[in-house]
Amino acid sequence: MQDYQYSVLSKLYLFGKKLQAAVKKHNSDLMGQMIILRMAESSSPSISDIADILCIKVSAMTSKVAEMEHAGLLSRSVSKDKRSHTIGITPKGKTLLAEAKKSMGTTSHGDWFGLTKEEARTLESLIGKIHLEQHI
Repeated sequence: MQDYQYSVLSKLYLFGKKLQAAVKKHNSDLMGQMIILRMAESSSPSISDIADILCIKVSAMTSKVAEMEHAGLLSRSVSKDKRSHTIGITPKGKTLLAEAKKSMGTTSHGDWFGLTKEEARTLESLIGKIHLEQHI
């Protein structure tokens, strides 16, 4: 492994730990709900798709979706192949997500990450390019 590769992996690992601590400090359950709602808003993912992305067991994701469905935030429907369920966002879920986006929008990127808006966009782009499965 090259020195720069080790350095990048080390910094990503430490950043992940710091991010995990920050999420715990700032209501990780709400953060998880916002991620699920955002996914449901942009597509109709299956429960297993969301579980894979969030790196949790399908059974845990099924329980979380049932909880959010009971709260009126999500709806569940049988997929086209009838082997799984897809998730959709309800009007109540859209309202909650919009309120969360609005409240997050009042915090500047600089306050949040110590980055300018442009730097935050660059970071988002770079994170999207990382393919960990090939290297770990």
